[in-house]
Amino acid sequence: MAPKLIAFLCLGLCLGQKMCTQAGAPDKLSLSARPSPVVPLGGRVTLSCDSHLRFVTFTIYKTSGTQDREMHTGRSKDFTISPVTPGHAGTYRCSGSFSHTSQWSAHSNSLTIVVTGAFRKPSISAHPSALVAAGARVTVCCHSELAFDDFILYKEGHTQHSQELDEGMEAGTHYVEAVFRLGPVTPAHTGAYRCCGSFSHSRYECSAPSDPLEIVIT
Repeated sequence: MAPKLIAFLCLGLCLGQKMCTQAGAPDKLSLSARPSPVVPLGGRVTLSCDSHLRFVTFTIYKTSGTQDREMHTGRSKDFTISPVTPGHAGTYRCSGSFSHTSQWSAHSNSLTIVVTGAFRKPSISAHPSALVAAGARVTVCCHSELAFDDFILYKEGHTQHSQELDEGMEAGTHYVEAVFRLGPVTPAHTGAYRCCGSFSHSRYECSAPSDPLEIVIT
């Protein structure tokens, strides 16, 4: 079961003022989360809307279906959420505007905030070992006493990151274990990994994160 990569990386910048129209430009801003987009319940996270252009006003939206809820509009590109509640879990975007025009840039790509701590933490393990030769593959297992609809594997310390979902899971079926196959690995895979589980009715409200699993590439 190869993992399905769900990219939440927000890439692209506005190439010029004339391209930043209200209708949307092909190039976008970059939205990131500090210290991480995976946030414990009651914790703190800062969303940052970045661009090489000198926007003077920034807006950060929380999206739900086709609806956008404005969370922040102002001169600061940063928006801090504290304390984080289950209602803050979900998908965010941002856009920018120049002082001498009412036109806004295209929205950034989406950034998903996952809120952890709703349920007991799962366990995590690596097979055959967490010590992996470069170019080899490693299997990471996430196991829980609860039968979740989804499991997410993520790497700690990334303000923008991808999340691995077990492709073998089917909607409407509950699982106590997920299997993630990583590789061929490179030195970039080195780091601490955690996993958490969630139910389909609140996908981005996760269990407490597992203990960290340190993957070392030799």
